[in-house]
Amino acid sequence: MSAVDYGDFTAGSDGTCTLDADVVAAAEMADADHGDVAWSSGVAAVQAVQADAIVKASLNAEDFGDFTAGTDGTCTLDADVVAPAEMADADHGDISWSSGVASVDASTITAAKLADAVQDMLVNSFTAVAVPGPDGKTNVVTVTAKDMGGNTLAAYSLFECWIGDTAYSVPAAVAGEFTVTTGVEVQEITDKAHYLVMTDSNGNAVLTIEDDAGRTNALHIVSGGGKVTATTLLWDTP
Repeated sequence: MSAVDYGDFTAGSDGTCTLDADVVAAAEMADADHGDVAWSSGVAAVQAVQADAIVKASLNAEDFGDFTAGTDGTCTLDADVVAPAEMADADHGDISWSSGVASVDASTITAAKLADAVQDMLVNSFTAVAVPGPDGKTNVVTVTAKDMGGNTLAAYSLFECWIGDTAYSVPAAVAGEFTVTTGVEVQEITDKAHYLVMTDSNGNAVLTIEDDAGRTNALHIVSGGGKVTATTLLWDTP
């Protein structure tokens, strides 16, 4: 067969025949299922897409309305596709939907979950570890900020402290010096006795306190919420 147009089809030089594009009118299509498209009375209807009807590699990289196809054949659902009214009335985990309205489940927010969320943001207490010096006249005290979970709070934190002759007593000056060696002395309220101190960015402050050998007194620290703790300081005789 020669390579020529024979009306409704064209013959190729390789002996194949190709039906011309405008040969079959819509009305001439048989009422039947033609795979992904069904014909009825000359009208085509796209079938419910079968799992293998459209392969992802065949999609152009463009916006298809509710989803966008990528050049790698992946599809991404657009952010504004699902309206609240389209959400199924059901429990969706921590949130339940009913008539397009979302409500947080009562069991979602618990005291434990709130504690977990804020525990690393709030100062709950300060610990103090005192190490007496070998001369019997010096105590080096490391003060550390703690969060609600008892972990070190790595943040600048302010505390009030004073030396008392006994635990939970009024301020009483030491015989030597009271020095903030790590952190910042914000305010001296009473010389050698009562101070406001800010920790460093790691939540630590170091106080060097000098007093007479053989004494016993206490360092008081005001924690978050006004809680006061007292740490005994021993001044050993060398």
